[in-house]
Amino acid sequence: MSALIKITYPAENQILHPGGLSIRGIGPAGQKIRVALKEFEWPTGYWDLIVGNDGYWDASGAIVENGTWNVDAILISELALQSEKDHIIFHVRP
Repeated sequence: MSALIKITYPAENQILHPGGLSIRGIGPAGQKIRVALKEFEWPTGYWDLIVGNDGYWDASGAIVENGTWNVDAILISELALQSEKDHIIFHVRP
């Protein structure tokens, strides 16, 4: 079974340089998602988005500094079922 929502950038354990970050992914067209950026477990940014008609989404505007970061992308469903979720960890180093 394939995942309904997937973070495509950054990749798991990818090493990035400090600066601006655009978190990207795929999901079911027209569906609502919430993207959360955390440094360790400290939330630093949230985006409530709607997946585009082409199946892609983009959360831009975050600034990341050196450290270990987490991204969660959660499909928001009106059904009383467990939400579909994707999670990655990436690192920022000079």
